Amino acid sequence: MLDLLKQEGLEKFVVVDFSLARGLEYYTGNVFEIAVENGPSVGGGGRYDNLVSAFGGQPTPAVGISLGIDRILDVLNEKLKPEPSTKIFVVPIGKEVQKKALSLVQKIRALGINAGIDLNSRGVSKNLNYANNLRIPFVAIFGENEAKKKEFTLKEMETGKEQKVKISDLKGLKDKLK
Repeated sequence: MLDLLKQEGLEKFVVVDFSLARGLEYYTGNVFEIAVENGPSVGGGGRYDNLVSAFGGQPTPAVGISLGIDRILDVLNEKLKPEPSTKIFVVPIGKEVQKKALSLVQKIRALGINAGIDLNSRGVSKNLNYANNLRIPFVAIFGENEAKKKEFTLKEMETGKEQKVKISDLKGLKDKLK
């Protein structure tokens, strides 16, 4: 196998480690692990010649592989750092304003702006952390006082700058989110 890898110019992608062991007892030959450079293992597998016959089938030489989709997606998100699709995250403060906040997010979405909303009744700081972790650029804070005044507080996450936005002036929101 090592000669074949060298012949095909692939030896630079392979590290031989005789201490590697897979946790499944049906492997009968080489086992392997797929790892990302400076990152976690994202898959593994090996040779298992007796597995098919162990379940009543014909003796069949085989090699199998398993990939960790979650780990692959984590690595891709870290390496590619995709732009967040959500532009604004609405944070309702208190259960009393949940319905009004949901109405607000629907009005924002109707303008063609991708918006999210907290439906878990988390506190403001947890929601700010959540939006920051997802790199959502703006947060709309909407509590009882804002509902009475028919406005919300728009917070730009990168700068911390805040401004009041009247719900009646939502059409100008696209300009504020740039």
